Amino acid sequence: MSRAPAQAGERRGHHGLKAQVDAAKLGPNLTVFAEIVASAHDPASTRRIEQALADIPEAIEVYQVSGSYDFLVRFLVPDMDFWTNLADELADGELKIETVRTVAVMRRIKGWVGVPLGSA
Repeated sequence: MSRAPAQAGERRGHHGLKAQVDAAKLGPNLTVFAEIVASAHDPASTRRIEQALADIPEAIEVYQVSGSYDFLVRFLVPDMDFWTNLADELADGELKIETVRTVAVMRRIKGWVGVPLGSA
């Protein structure tokens, strides 16, 4: 069964079927990393951002990090137009996100293959 990526209106709150597949076999897609800077750091604002990111099906990994940005998110989207619309939606002011910086993956050199065991 194949399913196209969620359309903009379906994005939040969708928790449908999930599978681990080779994304390249789904057709053209784009991996982007978003460095997200919050404009407010109180617990309620942070929880709102965390929940919003967790509810986006295209956000396939979400991390709260230290450093020059607050969240690092890996998105898998169909194309740059889709990503631009999603980034604009994130930065619309409702979530108190100050900046969404985009790093687009040009080519994957090595993917996650598992936890290394016995390395010292």
